[in-house]
Amino acid sequence: MDDSNNKRSFEIIIVGAGTLGFPEQGYLRLPNVDALHIGISGIIAAQRYLEAHPKCRLTLLEKDYCIGGVFSTSEDLTRYDYRCFPVDRQPGRSYTEFWTQWTVGMAEYSDMPMERPPDEDCRSDCFKAKYTTEYLEKYVDHMQHDGRPLREKIKFGIQVRSIEKVNDKWELSCIDARNSPVMFSTVKLMIANGENSLPNMPDLPGKKFFEGTIVHSENFGESNIISSKTSKHVAVIGAGKSAADMVYETVKAGKTVSWIIRKTGTGPGFFAPIDMKTPYRNGLEAAQTRAMSSLQPSILNPDTLWAWFLHSTVFGAAIIKWLFSRLDAAVRKRADYRGRKNTQGFKKLEYNTE
Repeated sequence: MDDSNNKRSFEIIIVGAGTLGFPEQGYLRLPNVDALHIGISGIIAAQRYLEAHPKCRLTLLEKDYCIGGVFSTSEDLTRYDYRCFPVDRQPGRSYTEFWTQWTVGMAEYSDMPMERPPDEDCRSDCFKAKYTTEYLEKYVDHMQHDGRPLREKIKFGIQVRSIEKVNDKWELSCIDARNSPVMFSTVKLMIANGENSLPNMPDLPGKKFFEGTIVHSENFGESNIISSKTSKHVAVIGAGKSAADMVYETVKAGKTVSWIIRKTGTGPGFFAPIDMKTPYRNGLEAAQTRAMSSLQPSILNPDTLWAWFLHSTVFGAAIIKWLFSRLDAAVRKRADYRGRKNTQGFKKLEYNTE
């Protein structure tokens, strides 16, 4: 390792976690990149690469002070050394009523099974997200390389500010937990920081006069909104899964909630019940089958005669439209958007996309 000029050299660096991507251009500038988290894809990418190249000098750069990305939590801090981190910020993006979108048996790596969570924390085989966090923590401690756990490959508190291709190497300009500059150099680079890792905070007119708390969904788990006795009325802006989670969490906490969805967007999200009748244990497992994936155009699907028929012929397109229209009708009937007389404003949550 070369530490001259405060530069650390590796053969491969994995940044964050999420859907893996690879920079294709010679220069990549990431201003104010403050949300690069080690989670599911980053961890398994490191593990599989080290299995194939056990002598490789590899490291993972993690912006936060614990692993997990969206599943990070501050409930168990005993594994981490916080002496070098700012005292004004607690790690963790999870919260009490944060549930997974996957089911038992689909939320694990192939080389280490995940124990089924207690029944009281499971609903139709979905479970509270904290068990994914626990699983990831166990995984990085269990997987060993040269007698040392995978966890020791992770550098916490590193924020990547810019990435530049210089000759045949990637140069990463970062700052550490003390806000000191640090440089990393690598031949190979994986970007695994998720599809939506940069918070998009809307510009709210008059927010400087607002005396309450304003947080992005990324920081909801770290905030005191739920525990605060002075925060009695909460407004949630947006219509996706994170918004639905926050609405549910605050309602369960006994607070008054106003859910604000702009009319000029795509409208409320599509939320299908997981316990719809299918040949499989639940709807989510059915959605992950090869048969269902073939109905959706994707570059990851094999280029077969069946794929051509479904997506390149009038008859195939008609079959897909008929199948999804039946699914759509079943979801709308189950939700009963307009028939709930005692639920104020529920009909406004009916999605308007096909």
